[in-house]
Amino acid sequence: DCLVCGGYESMALGTPLILSDSPVNRQTFVGGVLYCDNTASGIAEAVKEVLVTGATLRAKVRDGQRHLQDTFDRQLAGVDWRR
Repeated sequence: DCLVCGGYESMALGTPLILSDSPVNRQTFVGGVLYCDNTASGIAEAVKEVLVTGATLRAKVRDGQRHLQDTFDRQLAGVDWRR
C-alpha cells in the first residue's frame, strides 16, 4: 500500500509499468500501465500480458507522462510562494 517511486522513473523512460492494483496507483499512473493482484500468480499473469501487449503499452505511456505533468503543474500552481 505504498506509491512506488520507480513508477515515476519508468514513466520518464517511456517504459510500461506493472503495478499493484491500488487506488493510489490507479490515480497516479495512467496510460501504459497494467495493474495486477499483489500475488505471485497476479504478477506472473501481468508479465505474460506485457510480453504480448508491450508495443501497445509503450505507445500509451505518453498519455501517462502527460497525466503526471498535468498533475504536477496543477500542484505547483497551487503553491503559495509568499511564505
